[in-house]
Amino acid sequence: MNISFDLYRIFYYVCKNRSITKAANELLVSQPAITRHIKNLEGLLGVTLIYKSSGGIELTDEGEALYQEIKSSVEALDCIEKKYHLKEKNYEYTIRVIANYSIIQSVLLDVIESFSKTHPNIRFEVDTKRYDIAFSKLRDGESDLVLLNYKKTMQEYSDIQVQSLGQVEDVFIVRGEDRSQYPDVLPLEDIASYPLICKEKNAVSSSLLSSYLEEKGKDFAPKYVINTDWLITEYVKRGLGIGLIPKDFASDFEIIPTNPELPRREICYAIRKNSVYYPILQDFLREIKNRLMK
Repeated sequence: MNISFDLYRIFYYVCKNRSITKAANELLVSQPAITRHIKNLEGLLGVTLIYKSSGGIELTDEGEALYQEIKSSVEALDCIEKKYHLKEKNYEYTIRVIANYSIIQSVLLDVIESFSKTHPNIRFEVDTKRYDIAFSKLRDGESDLVLLNYKKTMQEYSDIQVQSLGQVEDVFIVRGEDRSQYPDVLPLEDIASYPLICKEKNAVSSSLLSSYLEEKGKDFAPKYVINTDWLITEYVKRGLGIGLIPKDFASDFEIIPTNPELPRREICYAIRKNSVYYPILQDFLREIKNRLMK
């Protein structure tokens, strides 16, 4: 039996997207054509591969098995095609980045702006996701670069390269007019005595503080739990308490030194080891590193 590779490739994109519509958009093929090709493949193989559900499509056991068997081959051939396209100066392509809000605001957008001037054929798509979802998308080829706070569990992914980009210093901030309400140097274990504004406990900045307080037998009890650094600064502007944010965002506020100093956290990047964009991503990451070192 000689089945066209194009049928397997179409099936791969349907599986990857879990949607005939999304696969059609990505392949620039009509939805009826996609459906027809899938039916053709099912007929040639003599099995049912997919079925419709309320959320799109689902794979049968045979469909899941086939997807896993062809996945690496289709991705490898797609990479070969991309490598030849990258040699064409007028070829436009998109690098998909997942990063947290603070990295996007403090570093990423500026680097994209400057990098785009020297690489006008590259577009960037930027999104934010929880780190486990971000890594899942990276492994599935739905993202090309992840920029997040470092977690030890990231090293569990053997097919992904994880490296440090640099360190971020977090600080406590208050409004200038509120500075006199707080000591010149704040004992870190006394922070629970003050109205603290910070991210949720599983955020890296908050988890480092929480771990320190737990070692001292103190509770981690922020008054306000906020999702983004920008919103933390808005709370501080209104005199609602002490904010915990990266130092890069603290220029409009008074910084309260602590004893001991807050531990610094690592910013890391992650890319697939076999990424077709590897050389370009390395150039891009060098610009990010240079920015972080300023």
